[in-house]
Amino acid sequence: MASNKCNKEAVTEPRCRIKVDLCDETGSLLAIIFGNNAENFLKCTSKILMLATTKDGIKNLENIATLSSDQEFIIHLKSASYDVREETHNRFNIVSIFDLPNERE
Repeated sequence: MASNKCNKEAVTEPRCRIKVDLCDETGSLLAIIFGNNAENFLKCTSKILMLATTKDGIKNLENIATLSSDQEFIIHLKSASYDVREETHNRFNIVSIFDLPNERE
């Protein structure tokens, strides 16, 4: 595939970009997780996700990725604010994610 800017040939590499709903006892928020963090979180490669994607998106993500709503994580977020029509919105990106050690272990 040729680059749009310099017209040199380049190899494309699939990358994950997934919206996740983060919840704890204080509430919930929507965040985006990218690249290797997303692959590690889902325990699934972006190539597998890309091959499973249809025009309407991914069907049955649970059959492809390993997800657990019971698992707890330590998540480092980056927040950004932006204004649209005099209304402020916030966007959250997951910078890093770590498994929270299970207290029973």
